[in-house]
Amino acid sequence: MLFGLKKLVFNSMTNDPSMMRERLGYSLCREMGAPAPRATHAIPRINGQADIFTLVEVIDGRFTRSHFMEGGKGNLYKEIWPVWDDPRAYLSALTTNEDDNPSVDRILRFSQAIFQGPSETATCAEGTE
Repeated sequence: MLFGLKKLVFNSMTNDPSMMRERLGYSLCREMGAPAPRATHAIPRINGQADIFTLVEVIDGRFTRSHFMEGGKGNLYKEIWPVWDDPRAYLSALTTNEDDNPSVDRILRFSQAIFQGPSETATCAEGTE
């Protein structure tokens, strides 16, 4: 275990000529108060070869337990944007909630609020009903 992490993710940055997008994006999220993984540059050596990567904290149960009031028991969606009206899209991307019938109501409301305008999105993101 390294700094409390079980896994390390090395991203190659092949589509990022600046080699900064991921780090800057996560940093911006944290500056705005949104939970975001830690990221830094790393140069691992494998069989004498070295290359630069972005080393990113895994977003998993450990991450959610340390960043959310629910203690990591809420919904964590991976690889999906809140733009769908169909709950099945979110259920297929749900990775942490082990309930038999998990609720995706909050992300559905957030998705709807995005298309209604900034004031609705801010209210939804704050968790108010």
